[in-house]
Amino acid sequence: MPHATTETLAQTEQTPDHSLFVRFVAGRDVGCPVCDYSIRDLTGPTCPECGCALELRVGSPHLRTGAWVFAIVSFALALGFDGVVSIMFTAMLVLNPTQRWEPIGMVTLFFLLAASMLAGVLLLVRRRTLWARRPLRQQWAIAIAIFLIVGLLHAAVGGVFVLTVGGAKAKGPAPSAGPSSS
Repeated sequence: MPHATTETLAQTEQTPDHSLFVRFVAGRDVGCPVCDYSIRDLTGPTCPECGCALELRVGSPHLRTGAWVFAIVSFALALGFDGVVSIMFTAMLVLNPTQRWEPIGMVTLFFLLAASMLAGVLLLVRRRTLWARRPLRQQWAIAIAIFLIVGLLHAAVGGVFVLTVGGAKAKGPAPSAGPSSS
C-alpha cells in the first residue's frame, strides 16, 4: 500500500468516505442522533426522516460536558454578580464619597471575589483535557463541590455585608454637639 501524502490526506479529510458509514449501519439497529429514526441499512449519509447529514465519529465515554458546564456556570454566575456589585459599590463611592459606612472594604472584597471567580473559569477552561480524563463520577463530585464552595463563600460574604451595613445603620447618626433646648 503506498504511503499517504499530505495532499491525499487533505483530500480525504475534505471528502469523507461514505462507504464506511454505509458499512457501519448495514444490519445494525442504529437510530438517527437527531430524530431517532432507524437508519439500519441506509445507503447514504443522510437521514431519510429528518434530512440531517450523518457521519461516523470517534467518541469517548469521558467526554461528557454536563459536569464541566455546571462548574463553569457556577463560577461565571458568581463572577457576573461580583462584577455588578463591585461596579455598584464603586459608583456609590464616586458619587457620594462622604458616606459613613465602609464601602471601600466591600468594594475590595467583591473585586477579590470577582478575580477569584474569573481565575476559576480560566482554570477550568485551560484544564479542559485534564477534566475530561477524570471518571464521570469524579467530574460531578468536583463540579458539585465547586458549586457548594462558591455558594457558601458568597453566603458568608453576604452575611458580613449585612452585619456591616446593619451595624452601621443600628448605631444611627452621631449625636450633635449643638445647644440643647431644655
